[in-house]
Amino acid sequence: MKWNSDWEKNSLQTATVSAWALEKNNVKWKNKIDGAQFEPIGYWGTNNKKGARSVKIYEMQHTKWKISWASIFTLTPVPVHETPSTEHIKKAIGYATKIASENEKNHNHPYNLLTSVVEGVSGIPLQSKWWDNTCYCSQLVWRSWCNAEMTYDFSGLTPLVLPTDIAAATNTKKIASYNNW
Repeated sequence: MKWNSDWEKNSLQTATVSAWALEKNNVKWKNKIDGAQFEPIGYWGTNNKKGARSVKIYEMQHTKWKISWASIFTLTPVPVHETPSTEHIKKAIGYATKIASENEKNHNHPYNLLTSVVEGVSGIPLQSKWWDNTCYCSQLVWRSWCNAEMTYDFSGLTPLVLPTDIAAATNTKKIASYNNW
């Protein structure tokens, strides 16, 4: 698959923002680097064997605490998950776009899950999920939403945010799922 610069300009062909180790995959785009980057959204929905085999799309939802009838019995507010506002969506997209642009220009957001895994296994919760030098796919998604507002955070004290964490979070909602090729 060849990189098409129109993906950066045309919202119908728009590129998504992701973070992964480019050289370890079969797809190589000219002038693209490891880490946070733009990529064609068609890579995820394709019948080409270089694309993703299975795709699940989740909507992030933020948590608000509300008083309800159940609160009377439990003496605690009830968590309610709400769809993100247009403002939050724009902030999350803006953050991811900024990180990808900075990485392509300055190479300062490389793919680096290994550092996070080593820190997690060592038992030293250094909160590497917040560091720019550990930019990996699920972390980029999570940080983009936390940048919009901290009510999207579901990670607690864990040093990593993995794709399975996003899928299992109570404030995410699966909106589509399909298999390619």
